[in-house]
Amino acid sequence: MQSAQESLAELRAAIRYCENAISAAESTIESMDFRQQLAKQKSTEREKALDDENIHLQKVVIDLETFVEELQDDKVRLNRKVEALEAEVQELKDKVQGQPADIVQLKRDRTAKTAHANAWKAEAEKLRKELQNYESKQKLSKHE
Repeated sequence: MQSAQESLAELRAAIRYCENAISAAESTIESMDFRQQLAKQKSTEREKALDDENIHLQKVVIDLETFVEELQDDKVRLNRKVEALEAEVQELKDKVQGQPADIVQLKRDRTAKTAHANAWKAEAEKLRKELQNYESKQKLSKHE
């Protein structure tokens, strides 16, 4: 579970990095737009270079925005995993906490069953003795 949390922290840091990069790129684009207007007055060559850079930066912004969306999807997926793992940990904790009560109940059951078994053994021994006495009496009565 620790690695999932580390991955989540890394994703959050990457999202912040991308958001800062997008903000910086957007500021750069705004600045480039302004410079482009001034460059149109001075030179066509400069205008072409700025257009190319502007297009490139817009593509970078789109790529970064796509990357941020993917990271956010990963974050959601990892959050769900973390929640599922936390629930599983809680279930295991609950299970472990319930085991001592189960053990106590099993010990009580064993004690009761042992007592019943001992009583049955005593009853069986009593019946054996009665049977032996009966058989002995039967033998004596046949001999008389």
